[in-house]
Amino acid sequence: MDKTTLYKKLDINVSEEFKYYENLSALLEEDDFIETNLLKDLIKDLDKDILAELMESYFEEFLKNIPDSETDLYITAETYGEGLSGMIFEDMSDEDISDLAEGIADFRKWYVLDCNAYDRINNCELNIRDARYNILGANLLGEKVDYEFSEVLGL
Repeated sequence: MDKTTLYKKLDINVSEEFKYYENLSALLEEDDFIETNLLKDLIKDLDKDILAELMESYFEEFLKNIPDSETDLYITAETYGEGLSGMIFEDMSDEDISDLAEGIADFRKWYVLDCNAYDRINNCELNIRDARYNILGANLLGEKVDYEFSEVLGL
């Protein structure tokens, strides 16, 4: 993936347009692998106060929609959220930016790229992102889902 493709997926033309929840959601939930160097280049140019607010909002929403029975999933997502939010501050050095980019890459691997959930009803593995959205959809429609998150503690 190159910078143009990444920006297209984030629905921005320049980094200054990265200021909405949807931009961060698109970044964290993108199906395709994003190179750490692309993440560093993006982070370097972002308003850190806005990024911190977006990160906190994203994980607040994430945690709000985890079923009460999924303690391990909640704890792991909370740990990622606090870790990533804690890495963002105004005067970030190149090393700080690299650490944040690697943290985002690690989260994306755990959340989207790896299959850490098992659908007991359909007998298939899927990523946590898809399982999470399936649970939300099932709750709205009154349907039953049954996921096992045994691989969720992949920190």
